[in-house]
Amino acid sequence: MGSSFLQGEGGVVLRRMSRIEDFEPLFALYESAFPPAERRGWSAFQEIFYRENAEFWRLEQGGMVHGFLNTWRFSECLYGEHFAVWPASRGRRIGEYALRCLLRVEALPFLVEVEPPTDSITQRRKAFYERLGLQVVSTAYWQPAYEPGGERVQLYLMSNDGGLRGVRLQRALHSVAKEVYCNANLKEMLEEYRVQ
Repeated sequence: MGSSFLQGEGGVVLRRMSRIEDFEPLFALYESAFPPAERRGWSAFQEIFYRENAEFWRLEQGGMVHGFLNTWRFSECLYGEHFAVWPASRGRRIGEYALRCLLRVEALPFLVEVEPPTDSITQRRKAFYERLGLQVVSTAYWQPAYEPGGERVQLYLMSNDGGLRGVRLQRALHSVAKEVYCNANLKEMLEEYRVQ
């Protein structure tokens, strides 16, 4: 998908960011929405922003920026790495409309990591993706570290393609691990990882 602008329901617009300066005002949201083990520092973020298969979308409504979504385009899937809406904009379906719009025009299976549903917040996040047609495709996934020596995080994988399992999922995760995460332990991670 080469579009730089997508129009969704409720007046929500996804606008592709083309310069790192476009993301600077959203970096505080990125840092507050994700714990350190689930995100990069600013310098590492700058390094990946211009990669050919990385896409950064601003969520807009009524001329205001309400959040962001970053995705990675691989031959096997569109991987949703980070998705956040400013706290003041939550509860207005902006995130739902934005993601529904993206899923409507995207031909590739959409793959995301979500925290296991252990409390009301993580249960709501999982339910959010389920309302959009995603289902759990693996509960035995460990997110690789973002930095050498960093910690891995146990997460669920969800997709709008229930057939994205087994070998297909392993191929997709190989691309994700190789491009998105720290490559220091890639071989070890891929050898020990088994999709269940």
